[in-house]
Amino acid sequence: MAQPDAPLAPEDLLPFIKDLDCRGTLYIAFSGGLDSTALLLAMAQLRPGLPAPLQAIHVNHGVHPSA
Repeated sequence: MAQPDAPLAPEDLLPFIKDLDCRGTLYIAFSGGLDSTALLLAMAQLRPGLPAPLQAIHVNHGVHPSA
């Protein structure tokens, strides 16, 4: 895995994904912010090797007035 200050690559998520109980679909909560966008893009790059289908679900935190 990458060092704490080094940029992460999508493959750095694999150790966490392999431990998931994936008998159905992998859902990614997506708010449209930078962090959830980065997570969704990384998971999309890993999609061919994932143990289950991937689906994004939009979550509105209600933090931004124009949300």
